[in-house]
Amino acid sequence: MINLSILQELKNRNPDLGISLRPPAPPEKIKELELILDHDLPEDIKSFYEITNGFETDDLLFQILSIEEIIQYKHELKTNEIFFAEYLIYSDVWTIKFNTGDAYQIINSGYDTREIVISTSITDFIIEYADGGGLFGENGLYARYETLKNQTNPSL
Repeated sequence: MINLSILQELKNRNPDLGISLRPPAPPEKIKELELILDHDLPEDIKSFYEITNGFETDDLLFQILSIEEIIQYKHELKTNEIFFAEYLIYSDVWTIKFNTGDAYQIINSGYDTREIVISTSITDFIIEYADGGGLFGENGLYARYETLKNQTNPSL
């Protein structure tokens, strides 16, 4: 489970990313999102937004979306999906697809039209982003995407 000290450590461990945490999300906005989804947020996602309402970076404008922005664009996706992260003003996006209970998948679905499950944990996703060098670092989100894509379908 993610907490403020983990987020601060990741921020300090890779200062070149310029991670800037936002203040916590208002509890009423978290509840509003749950009502829109007709589903309680998994505990780790809820605790993340109770700590910070997403974050911005200097890494090609990559950001974890605020609850308000998630709600603003919710109508563009299926009922069990939300936008979660994006870069370069929605040049590419990561969505969360909610399954039953607390299960969910973080999917990159804009890079080259294939939906690749990047993670099943918000904590792991954020750690992989920061420790991997951001979007295009040696072990960054796109390197992870390519590795997973090749494991799924080596001929692509």
